[in-house]
Amino acid sequence: MNTIKIKPYPNFQITEECVQRDIMPNTRPHSEANEREFDLSRPMVMITEFESGDRRVVRPGPAVISDNQKYCSVFPNPVHLFYDSAIEFFNNSEETKKRSFPSCAQKKNKKIGDIHFLDIDADQTHQCYDRFFKLRINSIIMLSTSVEAFINHSIPNDYSNRDHIERYGRFKDKLKTHLPDSLGLVDFWTGKEGMWDEIVTLYDMRNDLIHLKTNSQDGFEAYFEVINKMLEYDIPKSIQVIGKFMNEIQTGFIVFDEI
Repeated sequence: MNTIKIKPYPNFQITEECVQRDIMPNTRPHSEANEREFDLSRPMVMITEFESGDRRVVRPGPAVISDNQKYCSVFPNPVHLFYDSAIEFFNNSEETKKRSFPSCAQKKNKKIGDIHFLDIDADQTHQCYDRFFKLRINSIIMLSTSVEAFINHSIPNDYSNRDHIERYGRFKDKLKTHLPDSLGLVDFWTGKEGMWDEIVTLYDMRNDLIHLKTNSQDGFEAYFEVINKMLEYDIPKSIQVIGKFMNEIQTGFIVFDEI
């Protein structure tokens, strides 16, 4: 499925009036600027004008060092990073399943009935099989993380006990009560039972994977129930529902890339 457009964070529009009143009087020509003042180890504000004439207030992110070179760009919205990661992980898991599995099965394998049993070493599982599960698990964890990060991101700073709620509040309480209450959306969940169920199911799936409660007496049955649930879980549907939820809270928050 398509990835999304990852927007800057923050990303404020700026008017011509503000430019003339507040920016121009406090701007120095580039030749007068001291490059030593360009310190990306602390938060900085950048005003960018695009070819369209649109002006935005954004923030450069920390510099990334590689082979003694520094690279920097505008800081992305972390919620978008989590959500888009979930899509990428799912897409890669599908690619592994459809392309890598048949390729791996042709090398060394045994076929038991209609099932290809991918070869292993004495103390090492099959890398192709492992990769599929790593990607699938990460997709679910990142998607769930994006929801909680979005809730924390959306509750206004002046909301009562906000800091305590963000750090210690129960996920379902934040989702059902604090988020709509803080935004004045009292009846937000009315008529949205399907959306609520999908988000809660995702969160419970994430908890089962993270906490790994085996509910079994021995290692032969451990984790099988939750892994089977994960294989049956409709991740693309969940991604779409989560995107719809975010957009109903904040219009245009999730925008999918065009093919």
